[in-house]
Amino acid sequence: MIPTDARILSELDSRELQSHKISHKSGREVFLFNATPMDISATAIRRLVRNGVSIKYLLPDTVESYIIFNKLYKS
Repeated sequence: MIPTDARILSELDSRELQSHKISHKSGREVFLFNATPMDISATAIRRLVRNGVSIKYLLPDTVESYIIFNKLYKS
């Protein structure tokens, strides 16, 4: 399960979105989509950052920005 920003959902075709929506008993909605799993570990992410290799497309933009802004895994 991946929480998502409402802006992302607004960009999707509404008919496609409705066909993938399930209402949960909590009152929240769940959207099902096929996704290709990525075989990447936290250790590999840390190694890439430490070696100055881009991690773009391996993590959500907000996580990448947080890592870069806070200079994580640099030492």
